[in-house]
Amino acid sequence: MTAEETNGALLRRLIEKAGMTQLEALELVNVGQAKPIAVSTWKAYLASRESKRWRDCPETILAHAKSRLSSDSRDSIATNQTTDTQGRGQ
Repeated sequence: MTAEETNGALLRRLIEKAGMTQLEALELVNVGQAKPIAVSTWKAYLASRESKRWRDCPETILAHAKSRLSSDSRDSIATNQTTDTQGRGQ
């Protein structure tokens, strides 16, 4: 990360590398979260630093996104989403 590179820029690159849309990435990051990230907050994290909408993306969100957007994690989450808490397919 360069001195001018924000966590939001790193998050955008992570989403691009995962080959998904910003909203797909948000949905995946929010799986199982007690307090999901709102779409407006997510967009603020991803906005350009020059934008009025821009908000600094916390390190904790970036670290969580890295773990959720890895291919192994995406496969595991997709499998878990098709089974309810009783182990029955939905």
